[in-house]
Amino acid sequence: MRKCAWRLAVVVILSVPFMGGQIKAAPIQSEGAGFLDKNSPSVFNDLMGMGSGSGDVPPRLQQIIVDLQSGRRGAARYSLNDFMRNNPDHPLGLEIQGTIALEDNKFVEAEAAFNRVLNLKPDNMKALAKMGVVRLRLGQTALGHEMLQKAYNGDKTNRYALLHLAPLEMSLGNIVKAVGHFRELVAAQEGAGNKLSPFHVRLAEIYNQPGQ
Repeated sequence: MRKCAWRLAVVVILSVPFMGGQIKAAPIQSEGAGFLDKNSPSVFNDLMGMGSGSGDVPPRLQQIIVDLQSGRRGAARYSLNDFMRNNPDHPLGLEIQGTIALEDNKFVEAEAAFNRVLNLKPDNMKALAKMGVVRLRLGQTALGHEMLQKAYNGDKTNRYALLHLAPLEMSLGNIVKAVGHFRELVAAQEGAGNKLSPFHVRLAEIYNQPGQ
């Protein structure tokens, strides 16, 4: 009965108009790029209140994060460079630097920034997850997977890790783990009031496969 319900769900979900067209799930990417679009300000949404261990976020960094989330990357870079000149070891500032570098495919810079964050705050699981993504994009799948898994184990609310672990597990053939992670993402989306998301579509696609 459950399998039939999901087969019906995939038909319903994939037929719903969305943003002017049909909803289409992105293909699974072996490098584990996940659902974060580097051209979208949403890649910076986890920076505010990320629990980097740096205490309250300074107003200057708050504005930098708002600028990044609003797509004003040039203004954010200028302000961040100025902030870091006076605060070279600020964990959140370093993580923002690393995140920008990662999304610009500047992997050496990103790795250096995240390494400094982890040296300062070894329990920063979001920085560890982003280091894992650096490894994935460099083609070091096993190491990237290990880092993402460790980051997720250290913080089960680590959405950045989940966004990359779910499609990575799919690409590695770990279907049960992938389904579990997609379910977590679906639950988070529904908890935020979003009734339909790419995660619902991907789960429906999985359950619509023979044997599922």
